[in-house]
Amino acid sequence: MSTDPAMTALYGVAGYDFVIIDQEHGPNDTASTMGHIRAADANGVMPLVRILENRPTLIQKNLDLGAQGIVVPKVNTATDARRAVEASQYAPRGRGACAAVEGARWTSDWDEYARNANDGVVVIPIIETAEAIDNFADIVGVDGVEFVLIGFFDLAQDLGLDMASASGRLADIWATCQSLSHAEGVRVGGSVGTDFDRRPDFVTISCDLSSLLSTIKKQRAELATTSTPAGVA
Repeated sequence: MSTDPAMTALYGVAGYDFVIIDQEHGPNDTASTMGHIRAADANGVMPLVRILENRPTLIQKNLDLGAQGIVVPKVNTATDARRAVEASQYAPRGRGACAAVEGARWTSDWDEYARNANDGVVVIPIIETAEAIDNFADIVGVDGVEFVLIGFFDLAQDLGLDMASASGRLADIWATCQSLSHAEGVRVGGSVGTDFDRRPDFVTISCDLSSLLSTIKKQRAELATTSTPAGVA
């Protein structure tokens, strides 16, 4: 969520596998996203960008910046998933070609770069609506979809469910999605802290600013119980 690339550097130093740079709910723009991507490259963590919407121009822009993958919200159908995959791939698919971008490292060997880029890019649909659950088998069957992320918070909201009281139903949805995903060789992920995404293939954690706030609150509470300072800074 933060626009400060130091956050991405910290996750790399801590040994995380990937970061998701949020352009959907967070304030990141082109310049701050580029800073995050450079920080990721320098600190050994994979930069993924969560775009605002499933639009080919947004996918192209962020891959040109050097993102190694795109996280796509509100993928509800196989057509949605196919559109995102095609926008991530150079010819014969739909991604516009330009060598003079940071993602291509301003390359002079275009053919080799394009082949590697097509093979290496990751497109991760977010499954977060009732419609997406209804079409889940078709979505994971799309060529080029190798990972999906279940967005339980939005999904519960779209289904009109309370996450806590409806955990049994969400667990059933998770189990079905996991089975369908694995049948297609697709990896499925969810968020840490929910009790229904059992044995995910990958996980996401709380956002950087929420984690920082939790730490700040904990430190302040601990200080308040051990001393009575005039003020806490």
